Amino acid sequence: MKHFLFFLSLFIVFSCAEKYDGFVKKPSGLFFKLETIEEEGRRIEKGNYLQFRYSFTDFSGKELDASRILLKVNEVYESGGLLELLSLVNEKEVATGVFPVSKLRQELDGAFKLGLVHDTSMLYTQVQIDSIYTEEEFVSAKKKFTNWINQVETKDFDVLREEIAMDEFEQNNGIRTEKSVTGLRYMFIRKGSGEESGFGKRVELKYTGKFLSGEEFNSTNNLENKTQDFYLGQEMQVIRGIEEALLFMREGDAVLLIIPSWMAFGVKGSSTGIVPARTPVVYELELNKVN
Repeated sequence: MKHFLFFLSLFIVFSCAEKYDGFVKKPSGLFFKLETIEEEGRRIEKGNYLQFRYSFTDFSGKELDASRILLKVNEVYESGGLLELLSLVNEKEVATGVFPVSKLRQELDGAFKLGLVHDTSMLYTQVQIDSIYTEEEFVSAKKKFTNWINQVETKDFDVLREEIAMDEFEQNNGIRTEKSVTGLRYMFIRKGSGEESGFGKRVELKYTGKFLSGEEFNSTNNLENKTQDFYLGQEMQVIRGIEEALLFMREGDAVLLIIPSWMAFGVKGSSTGIVPARTPVVYELELNKVN
């Protein structure tokens, strides 16, 4: 019986070594492997704001979750989980860690949705740090973005003509919107109850863009994943009016936007040539997810 237990323990040891081949085991129990190297990159410190990509897979290779997220680092320590994994890589580097689901739930309970995966299950977690900001850098970037949204210049636009056209659109469709200081008009179609959007957070949205005539010219339905995602305020992937609207939305919200041209495609029109210069547009926008 003693010989059997001895050989069984050896089998378990060698099985684990093979399972995590190429990984270094840290004192905390984290298995770590650096996939790419960036010599000049920064590393996270306490108080930093961190934007990173992640993917969680189980032992069979099944993907459980993958996305991007904004995280404020309250502490850097040997957690044996995701926080320690992130602390071991430089900005832009890719690394993989293996740790139990229980570690993730202890560190960031509710931030990630892994369904009914058991606490003892081992997660293969790959991360890539997109950006690291000190608190001062993050606050400065947020202020700069907010100022950019609100500093509207309309001298090159026929404001009265556009306002009359947008008024007529509301009357013809029996709707009444609210108006922001920039001239953006909005009306909530549905109120969500999820995470509030905000500068630097990763947002996932659906939208359909139309002219005031009702003719559609753009939609996320034409994209491969039927959605668009980006870090709000830092990638400038949508028009200014949508960026502004996202600042007062939360996960699950749907809004109707009537966007004057100075908050849309401006004096040149869209880069595709589909939307003419100085043309107000209408968008139906849904905010599906905020990380």
